[in-house]
Amino acid sequence: MTYESVARSMAQQRDKMRESRGSENVDFKVVIKGGKAFLKPEPK
Repeated sequence: MTYESVARSMAQQRDKMRESRGSENVDFKVVIKGGKAFLKPEPK
């Protein structure tokens, strides 16, 4: 996993949140599930 792939994935998630919820800003929180870390988008 490269920095570019993570940045691209976050940008795609941010754009989806903006379209679906109309939120201008999106924050990401780190969530641990089953011992693995995930980034969870949260609209502001």
